[in-house]
Amino acid sequence: MKKVHTLTIGSKKYELYFNLIDLRRIEREIGKSLISVVMAGPAADERADIDFLVAVLRYGLHDTDKYRTDDEIYDLIDEFCYDGNLDLLGATLMTALVETGFFIPRSVMTEAQAEQPSKA
Repeated sequence: MKKVHTLTIGSKKYELYFNLIDLRRIEREIGKSLISVVMAGPAADERADIDFLVAVLRYGLHDTDKYRTDDEIYDLIDEFCYDGNLDLLGATLMTALVETGFFIPRSVMTEAQAEQPSKA
């Protein structure tokens, strides 16, 4: 499911989204199931380590024709941390993963969104 999130790093905006191939590549890079990370609830913070952040950024950012190197990802994380921090980055990436609809049935997500009170 292609739900695009805008990730602002410094003065630049990046499109962040995932397809099934991206998720598989992330799992292979971090060596564990994304289900165990995303569905961990409060323990997700412990599982969203630097390797997780690097892999999710590498395969979630689709603004170039090639995947970024580790050094390029480290530079992006460093720049993000000028205005934010690793916890905020982890939460942002985790939210983007959950909202793909691959981890929670999309029908459940749609019902939950419909039940939210509108902000008027």
